[in-house]
Amino acid sequence: IAQWDINNECNLNCKHCRVSEKNDHEKLSLKEAKQLLSEIWYNGITMLNLSGGEPFLRKDLFDILDYTKKFEDIVITTNGTLLDEQKCKKLANYLNVRLSISLDGLEETHDKFRQKKGAFQKVIHTLPILKKYNIPYAIKYTLSQETMGDAIGLIGLIAKYGATEFNTRRVIVAGNAEQDMLLTKEEYKKIIQQIIQECKKLGIHFR
Repeated sequence: IAQWDINNECNLNCKHCRVSEKNDHEKLSLKEAKQLLSEIWYNGITMLNLSGGEPFLRKDLFDILDYTKKFEDIVITTNGTLLDEQKCKKLANYLNVRLSISLDGLEETHDKFRQKKGAFQKVIHTLPILKKYNIPYAIKYTLSQETMGDAIGLIGLIAKYGATEFNTRRVIVAGNAEQDMLLTKEEYKKIIQQIIQECKKLGIHFR
């Protein structure tokens, strides 16, 4: 498995973002992207995570996906705010593609953490569209001092929308992120135990 950050550009300015500059000057061209994909394929990589920045800001994203049909599993890590009916309809044609969609709390917490009012509702309104087109997705939750209190409530909410997978990640102290955002080992252990219990209760796969 490999991760490729396909751009730096983003439409949000999240508190924990590890990309310190939101310019898009250094991304690979489509020709270079295809060359990279060919090289990693022939070196035995069959699973690929496309991240950023925000991948859906690349105008040639679907051209890239056309070139990844041989890969076993493609995960697009996205903040979910740019997904709409048209994009979801196109995504449904790629049977090896699934989404990892960021939600970092309930509405007030998420919008504050992502520094964009309305970001939470945009994702929530997109979940039924993903279900309509049978696009597999996981909700990806960043555990921090600011967000950990909403984790259990969010799991209950997304279960009502038909979500079946919930993933967590820690803050990486790089870019915008600061040391005081991190959980202690004890806090991390406690919240993970609570998350596991809640996911089991609601039939959501946790990893």
